[in-house]
Amino acid sequence: VKWFQRRNGLTVDGRVGPATAAALGLSLNGGSVSAAAATESEAYLLARLVHGEARGESYTGKVAVAAVVLNRVKSSSFPNSISGVIYQKGQFSTSSLKAPNAAAEAAVTSVFINGNTVLPSDVLFFRNSGSWDHELYAKIGGNYFYY
Repeated sequence: VKWFQRRNGLTVDGRVGPATAAALGLSLNGGSVSAAAATESEAYLLARLVHGEARGESYTGKVAVAAVVLNRVKSSSFPNSISGVIYQKGQFSTSSLKAPNAAAEAAVTSVFINGNTVLPSDVLFFRNSGSWDHELYAKIGGNYFYY
């Protein structure tokens, strides 16, 4: 928590108070995160990531980026929450988190709320270059998606 607070210009106290929770995309309810708030805030956090990582991509490309995050949540190899996946060390940069536009929010709604996806559940990675040591599933727009 302290690392996250330092990295994001917050007061470094090691506690997840209102400012830290907001930066994480969470909403505090009486000092604890309610299930509804966690769902809404996790969806918003995912939309922020989708906008940052898939800005300029087609709707399908945005849906695919959101699907990778949710595939990771379901995988035993990654944290079991959207925020855990997004903030996992070495996976995504906090500079990728941008205020989402309507297209990013629509893509997240399609995947997160309605369960729609364009990827199989074992596609866990994407990059914007094609050369990598994982098996390529597909290229969608400017991103390559891997098993």
